[in-house]
Amino acid sequence: MQRKHLDFKNKIVRIPGIASKTDFARHPKIAQVFFDFLIVNNYESLPPHFYLFGDMLKPAAKITLHEDRRKRMMENMHLKVCRMLRKIGIFFEVKQRMYSWKSTGAIDLFRAGVKMKFIQMQSGHTSIATTEIYLKSLGAMDPDYENELNEKQTSL
Repeated sequence: MQRKHLDFKNKIVRIPGIASKTDFARHPKIAQVFFDFLIVNNYESLPPHFYLFGDMLKPAAKITLHEDRRKRMMENMHLKVCRMLRKIGIFFEVKQRMYSWKSTGAIDLFRAGVKMKFIQMQSGHTSIATTEIYLKSLGAMDPDYENELNEKQTSL
């Protein structure tokens, strides 16, 4: 991700369609804790072409490490975060990877009563139906909620 993709005023990431796995442009909100990290570390002043996490996971004008090495570095960082969470009493299974945090975030948003459209946007799904299937596959939806959804869809 490059600095030019961050919109600090609106606290969103502008993901161009060409960089998205669905080929659709997306604009997910930046989580407050991550936004604070960006501000404290002065990422707003980086040149637009800089990558936020270049080699050694620090801002850089270009990325030179092979993708496999970068992936291992990210996994090592993930393990460190899991250890830190354990120290403060939050248990996150090490066998889960960073991508697992996407599902955790989606479930937390759903359980907090956040609108499905917002969860869809944050998850990068092309439809609300996909988000509902995703949440159902994660065990987040109880049968009463599913019945309510089905009733709403058949009454339309």
